[in-house]
Amino acid sequence: MASLSDDFSRWERRLTREEPFLTGIFDRHGVRRVLDLACGTGRHAVRLAERGYEVTGVDLNAESLESARSHAAQRGVEVSFVEGSFLELGRVVPGPFDAVYSVGNSLSFSETEEDVLQALRGFLAVLRPGGVAVAQILNYAGIAEREESVDFVRSFVRDGVEHVVVKFFRFGRPRWDVEFVTVRREGEVWRAELGHGDLLALEATRYQELWRQAGFDDVALFGDYGSTPFDVHTARDAIAVAVRRGRPAQSTER
Repeated sequence: MASLSDDFSRWERRLTREEPFLTGIFDRHGVRRVLDLACGTGRHAVRLAERGYEVTGVDLNAESLESARSHAAQRGVEVSFVEGSFLELGRVVPGPFDAVYSVGNSLSFSETEEDVLQALRGFLAVLRPGGVAVAQILNYAGIAEREESVDFVRSFVRDGVEHVVVKFFRFGRPRWDVEFVTVRREGEVWRAELGHGDLLALEATRYQELWRQAGFDDVALFGDYGSTPFDVHTARDAIAVAVRRGRPAQSTER
């Protein structure tokens, strides 16, 4: 799914929306060294490196990491990209980091709530005292309440071939099924392919509680990258911003 995601993410528009939110938090917390978890093809990591941050990216997908390294080289920045998962952070990237972030709903690919809790404890373990963590998931309760079963319809061209992708949710507990219909034009004929996945549909209140159980202080929830306070009825996202207890031994300002 990595190459498909790279095609339809509208990266420039997405980065324009998400980057100010992240860098605003980083600046308030004196962040220099950053860990990007589930970094995918590295667009966020490379953009932050261009802004002067020292960035490490971690992802399970070797193909995505190769794309990330290529993108960093094309942009002329240094980013360390490491293969690994949320559940083994202490082994693959010992830290400490000033900030940890994960966007793109990545924590929802966890199998269980216990896996999410273990991942958040891993975030805490690789952060310095006073460090900040940011992670976004969908506002599942709100999306179900509003019956927004069609997540998106996107078109793109890959290798000269037109594609249209439609993503559907099937609501359930504790997991949602996710279905992709990809329609590809071959000459005058359109052909359809089906894809399938599932997501752990954590409610935002439970998500926030898991952060506290993991040991974080000051766990705030936002409903979007404009820093709108979270409202379960209207928000599309549940973006947690949390701080590790303690103060840094010295300033890490860039």
